[in-house]
Amino acid sequence: MRRHGPRARPPRATLLGMRRLLASWAVLAAAAAAQGSLPVSRAPDTNDLNAFSPVPFGVAQARVQVFFEAVELPAAAFVANRLLLRYDAAGSGAGTAHSVARLTVRAGVTGLGVAGLGATFAANLTQPLTTVVPGVRLDYRADGAPSGGPKPFGGPNGQFRFAFAQPVAVAVPSGGAFAVELVVEGNSNAGLDGAALDLHLDASASQGLGAAQTNGRGCPAGPALLGSTLETLGAYQPGTAFTIFGANYPANTPVATLLTIKLLGAPLPLPLTSPVCWVYVDHATGVAFPLTISGGGGEIQGFGGENTIPIPKTPGLCGAVIYVQNAAPIPLWQGNGFGVQSSNYRTIVLGCPAPPQVKAWQAAHTSNAAAPVANVAFNGALAVRVE
Repeated sequence: MRRHGPRARPPRATLLGMRRLLASWAVLAAAAAAQGSLPVSRAPDTNDLNAFSPVPFGVAQARVQVFFEAVELPAAAFVANRLLLRYDAAGSGAGTAHSVARLTVRAGVTGLGVAGLGATFAANLTQPLTTVVPGVRLDYRADGAPSGGPKPFGGPNGQFRFAFAQPVAVAVPSGGAFAVELVVEGNSNAGLDGAALDLHLDASASQGLGAAQTNGRGCPAGPALLGSTLETLGAYQPGTAFTIFGANYPANTPVATLLTIKLLGAPLPLPLTSPVCWVYVDHATGVAFPLTISGGGGEIQGFGGENTIPIPKTPGLCGAVIYVQNAAPIPLWQGNGFGVQSSNYRTIVLGCPAPPQVKAWQAAHTSNAAAPVANVAFNGALAVRVE
């Protein structure tokens, strides 16, 4: 009879290998359990969400960041192998073929939650994201199928099912969020065909908006020309951004903006100007910064340049008042021996957004894939499925 002695201890390398194998099985099990559609509180598998977004596939270029706190995920830790988007159920029309020259997708986490996220792309990330779709060509068809309910994730024929170059392990830190970034360059569909994606827009994003009003007047850049104009557009809430645009500046010239918290006690006339060029804002209470370069017709384009100003997401800014005015150098002429043209000014009162109902945030630039600041930012997010 064979005698049984003490069982030999497995070599240390074997034990380490077994532990790693068990750990990998645990991760895979968690990943399988974590597959799901976001934001989970809106049950997107069975519900068409309450809004839609033409970004990123209905515009020529776009940069989009989408964030979900842990409560909107099936699990706080999972492994992502692919990402799926879907068309909005209300969309219909010709299913025209289109292509994106370069689609880049990045995924990962950030240490910021909805309360700390805003319109500045880099500031939203506390660590780099992993590039999971590395600038590939995408061929797709616009939305041509009307539907009374939610459309399938992945889009027609799986065109919006993006397999990752490598799996991404996601572990959302306490107080942080899962982050996805999509960059679209060279899209042949510049808004002519329906390509709206399903989106949840939180009610808080459309309540407590701020307001802006035009005051004063601008002076001309030369004889027989109109005075320069300054306009703004935005939600005017902390965490969002507003865009500055206008007209009647000298062509192809740098334009500066003064952003202040006070007006001068009395407008300051610039010397040697007729009609008078006025400075309305108190530069001692704010900052002056280069805004953009005017176009060939002296215009400041609404959404094409770097003329988007982020508003910090600071609770103390609720109800705050700010002022903006533009100025540009101009050639000397009989009506302006000072060499500076000034615009009207805008008074902006910041709104007080309601607390978000869904712990998700989206920031997007609708015409510039390399923009540092989103021109649209709000509580809400695209419908996303992670597998």
